[in-house]
Amino acid sequence: MISVHAFDSTFSKRCLMSLLESPLTEAAKLSGRTPAVSVGKRTITYRELKILVAKAKAFLENSGVHQESRVAILADNSVEYVVALLALFHSGTVACPVNPRFTDQTISDYLGRIECTHLIADAKSAARQRAVPTIDPGRLISGTKTAELGNLDLNMDAAVIATSGSTSDPKTVLLTLGNLYYNALGSNQNIPLEEGDNWLLSLPLYHVGGIGIVLRSLLALTAMAIPEYQTSLSESVLADRPSHLSLVHTQLYRLMKDDSALSYLRMMKGILLGGSAFPSSLISSAFDTGLKIHTSYGLSEMASQVTTTGRSASRAELGTSGRILPHRELSISSEGEILVKGLTRFKGYLGIDGLDKPFDASGWYATGDLGRLDDDNNLLVIGRRDNQFISGGENIHPEEIEAAFYRLPGVEEVIVIPVDDPEFGQRPAAFVKQTGSVELNESELRTSLTDFLPGFKLPVVCYPWPSELAASRLKPSRRYLIDRARLLRA
Repeated sequence: MISVHAFDSTFSKRCLMSLLESPLTEAAKLSGRTPAVSVGKRTITYRELKILVAKAKAFLENSGVHQESRVAILADNSVEYVVALLALFHSGTVACPVNPRFTDQTISDYLGRIECTHLIADAKSAARQRAVPTIDPGRLISGTKTAELGNLDLNMDAAVIATSGSTSDPKTVLLTLGNLYYNALGSNQNIPLEEGDNWLLSLPLYHVGGIGIVLRSLLALTAMAIPEYQTSLSESVLADRPSHLSLVHTQLYRLMKDDSALSYLRMMKGILLGGSAFPSSLISSAFDTGLKIHTSYGLSEMASQVTTTGRSASRAELGTSGRILPHRELSISSEGEILVKGLTRFKGYLGIDGLDKPFDASGWYATGDLGRLDDDNNLLVIGRRDNQFISGGENIHPEEIEAAFYRLPGVEEVIVIPVDDPEFGQRPAAFVKQTGSVELNESELRTSLTDFLPGFKLPVVCYPWPSELAASRLKPSRRYLIDRARLLRA
């Protein structure tokens, strides 16, 4: 088993430290007039943000929210959402952000499963869930009473993150405040933020990557910009003019198609790429265009980033997911599976029977992802272990076929799944979303792929992207698409 770790020289001391002076209190003292959050023309300084969080903490306490309560948040990104998160962390309360695009039944079942005591939601969202006492986010900051923020306990339970749920029950990842803190700290050591920097909150706050932006900005005493409601990402980039940006591959793809947005992207200090594997053609195009990109590998169970490339990474390095960040450890098992642990590793999955801790005797968590380390200890992710299937005796990694699709012009989204075959057992099939003035038909897609794939890896059929998923921000599960393909082939 090959292992790498990245703990700094103060690791032992930090392991022993559980109480931390509130970074928000410290920021208000040291940089009270520094912008902390902006939305459109509205700017909130660190001193003002501390007051808002102190008001929200007092309101929560008067509403019956106590330490170790679990409070769900059902909303889109806003100043109130950021304030609510920070107030819950300072109250010793567990924040449970929920994707508002989940169905009402999924949300209801989820709130019951994680035993939420309260729900922070506006009137429209609250009407969807009447079983839990509801707090309007606007009321959190409307009062006059404030509460002392006090110290933060890094060992306390801080957040429950739902990792999926488009067609199945979401997993319930329980993170401590220390997990979130050390993830942000290690990220900032790799991508330093400086006075005047501004990170666009381009990821939803129900995603661990969104929470990471909040904490990275807070620890660096820099600003975050919240896009105005219902503005496009391109419009937000041009209006807020951030120094840093977090993107999944479809967002980068679309921004690079917008000439105005692309011109600004060239001037940015850093663009952190996360989510599923990025097409090599898109990485090469971004590199050739002069974008200062960082590729990465992360997961909710590690509070976001595990590995990330550094500044001025070469084209070859950007073809990997980078090196391990501080406060994490990573190993490759004898079967090629990526194993992780460290100060950012989650506490476990919340379940009906209590907390499930899926760790081995040494504390390693098996991610289910396959990968390897190159000679410079950069991580190369091959794909999901449970996505792999066998076709005529050959191992098929859907991610490899998807990467080939992304080399074709106009392919914005693709998912490859297995379909039953009487001769080969299973064969690959693909659901493809295309954009642009010219769309390739099925025959043209398969012919184009022969430049990159051997015959046994070519999809036997290419289906158009399902119309019911066109407007969804949820990533469809492969299980859903496998069932969809079975119906289409019947």
